[in-house]
Amino acid sequence: MIFAVPILIAAALFLCWALISLTIAALPLFSGVSMAALVLDEGGSLGIAILTGVLVAVAVAKVGPFAFSRAGSPWARLAIGFAFAAPAALAAHHAAAGLLGHLVGIAARQILAVLVAIVVAMVAWRRLAEDARRA
Repeated sequence: MIFAVPILIAAALFLCWALISLTIAALPLFSGVSMAALVLDEGGSLGIAILTGVLVAVAVAKVGPFAFSRAGSPWARLAIGFAFAAPAALAAHHAAAGLLGHLVGIAARQILAVLVAIVVAMVAWRRLAEDARRA
C-alpha cells in the first residue's frame, strides 16, 4: 500500500504531462484529420488519405511558427497565436472536464477545466513563440 501512493501520483503527473503535450498539437492534428477525411470522402484510398493527412499536419506545424516569426504586425501575430492556442485550449477543456466528470461537482469541474484550458493555451502560445524563434 505504501508503494501505491507514489506510483499513482507519478501516473497522474505523467497523464497531465501527456494531456498538455497532446493538446498543444490540436491545430495540426485537426487539420491533418480533416484533410484525410476530405480525401476519403472524395473517393481517395485509405493510404492516400493517411499520407495527405500527415503531410498537411506537418505543414501546419512547420508553417505556423514560420508565419508567426515573420508576421509584421502585432495583429497578425495575435491571429496566428490565437489560431494555435484556441484549439489547444478547447481540447484541454474537454479533456479535463471528461477526466474530472465523476470526481468533483459540476461547478468545481468547470472551474478546473477552465483553469486547465488557460494553462494549456499559455503553454501552446509559448511553444509557438519558441518554435518561431528557431524558425
